[in-house]
Amino acid sequence: MAALLGIAFAAVSPHTTAEQAAGKPSVAVLAERIRALRLEVASSTGDLREALATRSEEFQRLSDEVVAYAAKERFDSSAWLLAKGLMRLSDHDRNWEATLIAALKRSPNSHVREEAGRREAFANRMRAIPAELILETFDGHRLSLANLRGKVVLVNLWNFNCSACRQAMPKLQAVYERYRDRGFEIFGVCAVSSSDERKRSRELLKRKGVTWSSGVVDVRDLERRGCLLSA
Repeated sequence: MAALLGIAFAAVSPHTTAEQAAGKPSVAVLAERIRALRLEVASSTGDLREALATRSEEFQRLSDEVVAYAAKERFDSSAWLLAKGLMRLSDHDRNWEATLIAALKRSPNSHVREEAGRREAFANRMRAIPAELILETFDGHRLSLANLRGKVVLVNLWNFNCSACRQAMPKLQAVYERYRDRGFEIFGVCAVSSSDERKRSRELLKRKGVTWSSGVVDVRDLERRGCLLSA
């Protein structure tokens, strides 16, 4: 499940002991609790929604405490790392996201409230405009992202010359085989720049035993249309 969630959290240094003496949790303590909650959810072997539901109270407490910690003159880097850790967790549940946004919007810190507003606007915009992507597979079939709505979809961008992409394929395949019966899909997007690269990419999928669908994007077509690709 950890590979599926793909959640990373940066370590932060502890604050002064004065905060601890005042009965306030230090940034290190809050970071550790967020990390522990992330690991609990990631290591759950049951239904993800149930795992989230049973830990909603802890998420609520963490949201309130992070907001209280961030109630300073400015939204400093430590407070932002804590909030970002919670945001990554809330990506997996709308209730958690709503809880976090509501907590951030209650902060006396204007910077925190602004972050909450941006987060809320982004979430609403993403829900209002469903993502769509239509590609052709290596076999010439139509691959549409819209056909996968209602499922958990990982969009995997890869290229034959990317060593990290090749190394990740067996792991992605293992995750796909484990969770596809529970509504998990992988939508591959392979970028090619020649017919030979297209052929080698197709052979690579067969060699690696990849069974999830992958579409092809010809970089030359994108360049002709005036599109720009960046690493």
